[in-house]
Amino acid sequence: MKGPEQADRSGIVLVDKPKGVTSHDLVAAIRSTLGIRRVGHAGTLDPMATGLLIIGFGQATRLLKVIVGHDKTYLATIRLGQATTTDDADGKILPAKADSRLAVKNLGRAMVESTIADHLTGDINQVPDSFSAIKVNGRRAYDLARQGKEVELQSRPIHIDRFQVLDYRPLTLHGGPPGETSQNQGRDLTGTDASKTDATGAETVGTDRVDTEVVDTEARDTEVVDLDVAVTCSSGTYIRALARDLGGLLGTGGHLTSLRRTRVGRFDIGDPALQGRIVTGQVSSRTYRNRQGQEETRNRVDLAQPAEEILRDSISLVDAANLIMSTVEVDREEAAMLANGRFLKAQVNGPTAAVARDGEGPYLAAVLVPYKDSLAKPDVVFHRGSQW
Repeated sequence: MKGPEQADRSGIVLVDKPKGVTSHDLVAAIRSTLGIRRVGHAGTLDPMATGLLIIGFGQATRLLKVIVGHDKTYLATIRLGQATTTDDADGKILPAKADSRLAVKNLGRAMVESTIADHLTGDINQVPDSFSAIKVNGRRAYDLARQGKEVELQSRPIHIDRFQVLDYRPLTLHGGPPGETSQNQGRDLTGTDASKTDATGAETVGTDRVDTEVVDTEARDTEVVDLDVAVTCSSGTYIRALARDLGGLLGTGGHLTSLRRTRVGRFDIGDPALQGRIVTGQVSSRTYRNRQGQEETRNRVDLAQPAEEILRDSISLVDAANLIMSTVEVDREEAAMLANGRFLKAQVNGPTAAVARDGEGPYLAAVLVPYKDSLAKPDVVFHRGSQW
């Protein structure tokens, strides 16, 4: 049982999400460990993905909508030569056509890089995949897709600042079927290591590890190309859709086999100043009976750090605000005005943190947004009591 002083605290937690659990599973683990009900995250990672997940608790959940809009960096592996139902390794492999197999044979690194530069870099329009978390008439697209319903999503503008090929590997998958297969986590089909280093010595994401259950009686070798890539992109970009679209442009088909998010705005998982504050966890499975009395098994996250350590290493509201937006200093009288919803005479461009000071130090009074006539209005206000 957590004390009331802990339940009233606020902060940002940086989590290195393990593979095999949902972002919601991480939120539930933080909520349970800290004994704090108000917990949320900034930007979903799929179960197969790993890397930086930003979680806010207490009043810091109000900062998440600012954080989620920042640009992001990913390391990923794209497999050309195979398309799947979900555009990633969790889906079923779609039957390959003869012309797509020929396209794989004719591929080269220069062709791939020029296609990326010409069509998938800069300002582009992207149609999210049908297994995304976008809502369609109030329901998540992935829920509709899993029910076999057709999902049509509109294209949306995104910006790709960097889409760099780090490694190019032609592979032959032995014993692969010409028809449909399903993928589950298991051995590496190619027998290669799942990670490697590039020319700079930096670790890059390698071939995903999959088991293939053959549902076609005739089997043959399958030629594919695995690309290790680094992508820096705007909020709202789907890396699975980039893999799908690259495969479509090249005529090979393509899907994502691994994904790791390394940065969200100024929160970088490789930043030495932040590495000691990152929460980690191990995945375990548990079996239970659902409401229908059926036995089910699902994964859960066991955090490696206790509550006291997570709270100690969390990022305060003021420090988080300094990392994600511009700030302005306000006095205690102005802070009280903002707390009552009154406007501040100030020129701001975009979300801006209003920081005040008292005998205990600086605290976040409000997040301001532009208003007419050189005024700023408080979009969100914060109470002093739960900041430190």
